[in-house]
Amino acid sequence: MLLGSIGLTAIAAIEAQRALRSQRLLAQRALRDYAGFAAWSYAQHLLVTFNAMEREVVGAVNHGDNLHTNPRVPEARDLAHYMPWDERCLCHRPRVGPSPDGFFAIKIGSPQLDIGVNTHPNPEQGWEVDRPLGVGIGASTNPTIPASYSAQEREWLVDSLTQQIRGLGEINRGFTLVVAELDSAPRIFAYTLMPTSWGDTMVYVARY
Repeated sequence: MLLGSIGLTAIAAIEAQRALRSQRLLAQRALRDYAGFAAWSYAQHLLVTFNAMEREVVGAVNHGDNLHTNPRVPEARDLAHYMPWDERCLCHRPRVGPSPDGFFAIKIGSPQLDIGVNTHPNPEQGWEVDRPLGVGIGASTNPTIPASYSAQEREWLVDSLTQQIRGLGEINRGFTLVVAELDSAPRIFAYTLMPTSWGDTMVYVARY
């Protein structure tokens, strides 16, 4: 009876270890599945947020599958007017995501960089482009371009971004985020393309 009791105890201990191991594996599998779903859900939420953010800042010049037909091509400064108006700051600012610190436009094949300058007294609050502050908008050689755009950054914006777009092979009708390091500082750009009916392709960009 003693041996039988010891044997039953041993069997019970082995079964308890098996059950514990099975429960641990089940918990690990459930945790892994939950973590995978949470990561997927977060990624989807992030994509939706990014798309809404990009649509607010550069969506007005995105024509989808259609071409821009108006002889007047929007300037970089026009992008600020397309953002929602906020009565609290008497300025334009997006409802989703941060406010860009710069707008600019490039015509593919041209070395010119058209820059929209924020003339709001407190640029961190939002955008205004109609208040005269003696700061102009013009080509990359214009000395009135804000100092925050270094020569290296202006060159990268025109050359590297143009090369990247041409390397796609076909026109991307949506929005694109670019993360780069320039002048030892991170730069984030959201851009969209606006093909025209006469053959030009404009690139409109928001810088963060």
